[in-house]
Amino acid sequence: MEIEGYFSTSVIFESHGVTTELLSDFQHLGLLEFHAEYGTAYIHQSSVSTLEKMIRVQHELTLNADEFLLVFPLILKIQELQAENQRLRIGLVS
Repeated sequence: MEIEGYFSTSVIFESHGVTTELLSDFQHLGLLEFHAEYGTAYIHQSSVSTLEKMIRVQHELTLNADEFLLVFPLILKIQELQAENQRLRIGLVS
């Protein structure tokens, strides 16, 4: 069954080679929110890019849940600051 604006987590399992445990950990840590419908878990399309980043970090660093909870927000903050720095540089050049 398809729900408009949502992706089935089973598709994510297959395409990224992750386990249900990993996604459950992300949800338990409050990093993601899933929607259950007809016995299937779905994630909103606006959260897919964040989930993909989380999966990449998990695969690259092999962190346990507690370590991930500490590291991932820092990575997001670094990316936010880099984007802001880039915007300021563009503003100075223009």
